[in-house]
Amino acid sequence: MSTLSAGPRSTVTRLVVGSALMLFMELALIRWLGSNVVHLSYFSNFVLLGSFLGIGAGFLISRKEWSIVPWTPPLLAVLVFVVWAFPVTIDRTGDGIIYFTSLSAQGPPAWLALPVIFLLVAAILAGPGEVVGRCFAELENLNAYRWDLVGSILGISLFTLLSFLRAPSVVWGVLVAVALVWLAWGRHRLVAVVAGVAIVGSLLAETVTPGVTWSPYYKVTQRDVGRSSDGNPLHLITVNGIPHQLMGSAEYKLNEAELLYRTPYERMAAPTPGRVLIIGAGSGSDVAIALQQGAESVDAVDIDPRIWRSAPS
Repeated sequence: MSTLSAGPRSTVTRLVVGSALMLFMELALIRWLGSNVVHLSYFSNFVLLGSFLGIGAGFLISRKEWSIVPWTPPLLAVLVFVVWAFPVTIDRTGDGIIYFTSLSAQGPPAWLALPVIFLLVAAILAGPGEVVGRCFAELENLNAYRWDLVGSILGISLFTLLSFLRAPSVVWGVLVAVALVWLAWGRHRLVAVVAGVAIVGSLLAETVTPGVTWSPYYKVTQRDVGRSSDGNPLHLITVNGIPHQLMGSAEYKLNEAELLYRTPYERMAAPTPGRVLIIGAGSGSDVAIALQQGAESVDAVDIDPRIWRSAPS
């Protein structure tokens, strides 16, 4: 471990940056890890609990003469690279409906991936936690809480804004890398720079992958998967590593692929639908089928703007 030397940075500035980084990084890890490790869709609190453990450990370390802060950038670089290189996703080899009780995942097994992620997240968040803890010790209580609150709100607000703007993960990585380099000191700054380049490089590789985009809620992947028997193209939409919707013609959906789409129309008392409301319209399969079945008008509602814009032109 390394001894701490805060350098010329003012205590208040370090506290604001450390608090903002702590909350921003926690939210970014929750969202990014959940989008690349499908196990975290079922154990969504793993990253949150690891963050709490790490922040608490960081406050305890702040009472010691040694520091874990220099280890934060390389540990984060390792986590980002490994998860990017070996994601845990669902492989959809057929065109039938997926039932979540019978999924099989590709990538490291849950018993290996989850403990490793938990421990790495805890170790990574201990760095910003230590920065905040040391600043608390140097300031009066109310003053420290005030600036901690300012930094926390700043970090949460910034990540919320980036999510709303559908910024890709590389933008998150750039901001985190800059903050880590700024908080580093002496020879540790060079390590932080190298680690920051590795973090941004891994996330850039993910960002430029064809078909990968981000919505305010999910990592959305779209890819062509061939053509149906009627000659129309098929497109698979995946969200956070889980196949979400197979886009194809209404005829293909109704007669070959996902026969469940026929159920509402087979059970209607009226021969044809009149006005149709679709909640969770996705990329438009239900809309196309409703119109094919003779609907007079269709109102389609979906919360995710990226998914309902995924339909190919």
